[in-house]
Amino acid sequence: LPKGDAAGTYTCVRVGGHRLLGLRGDKAISSGQKVTLAIRPEQIRIAAKGAADTIPAKVTETTYFGTDTHYHLALGDGSGLVARLQSEAEDRFAVGDEVGVALDTDKIQVLDA
Repeated sequence: LPKGDAAGTYTCVRVGGHRLLGLRGDKAISSGQKVTLAIRPEQIRIAAKGAADTIPAKVTETTYFGTDTHYHLALGDGSGLVARLQSEAEDRFAVGDEVGVALDTDKIQVLDA
């Protein structure tokens, strides 16, 4: 449920069927309202499947950009996101891998749908 304080409005949303608490937005959000979440790809962390405090996802595509690799991820509710990780000698994750996605709620902005 949305709550306000001196720093703005905070709310709880569901992402991939999991609750994220304490997201900041400029506008009040109604219960059940669909919203868009804005988070930079480099702020998304990928962990092993089942890691604590992560949202289950599946790697659907990887794109190598030299120093960075973009991982396209599908969440359980059908939504998707892209994580940008620094490239390593070997790919960390491959297409089809089931992983956990960690989102820092301080880095997410809630926007209108």
